[in-house]
Amino acid sequence: MFDKNSLRIAHKARLKRQTNLAGTRAVLKAKKLIFSLIKGKKAPKVLLFAPLAYEPDILKLRRTLSTKTQLFLPFMLDKSLKIVKLRLPLKKDRFNVRQAMDSNAYIPHLDLALIPVIGVDVNMGRIGHGFGFYDRFFAGFKRLKTIIFISSQDLFVNAKVCDPHDIRGDFYISPKNIRTNYDRNHRSGGNRGHRRRGRLWSS
Repeated sequence: MFDKNSLRIAHKARLKRQTNLAGTRAVLKAKKLIFSLIKGKKAPKVLLFAPLAYEPDILKLRRTLSTKTQLFLPFMLDKSLKIVKLRLPLKKDRFNVRQAMDSNAYIPHLDLALIPVIGVDVNMGRIGHGFGFYDRFFAGFKRLKTIIFISSQDLFVNAKVCDPHDIRGDFYISPKNIRTNYDRNHRSGGNRGHRRRGRLWSS
């Protein structure tokens, strides 16, 4: 029997032991997938994140993506998030997470969101840090086309672990492979060649 909190502790310990090379491999996979998903779109809106030490440094793609997309970062509020434009410099908040400056920009929709994970279950549910920031935000943000999870190790759990309120992804990127959520892509008119939930994906 898998317990989400126990997995969170074990997976975080694994991530803190991993090398930077693993994270770089995940970022390269993310770059290829992102460009395949935004191909043909005009200035798509993409949500990135400022990584912790053991998370893939997705901000390495900032310059490359900024030529074709509008980039945003999550901004932590009291118990949830808001979306702000990705502008430098980034400053650390009370959780020691780097954030862009706060802004009142209205973001009506996102084409793609990259979200760090500490694990993903068989239903492509997200195991995060346990604070619920992303869960609460996306519960009320309906105009999001594609969710991509990413981690510096393959932390897929072949069992149902997450709760109904946990957000679910369309893709999960690790240094080894990319998994997909067939059901969510099928309902949203995505690539019908994708396989069942949590199965490996190939472009």
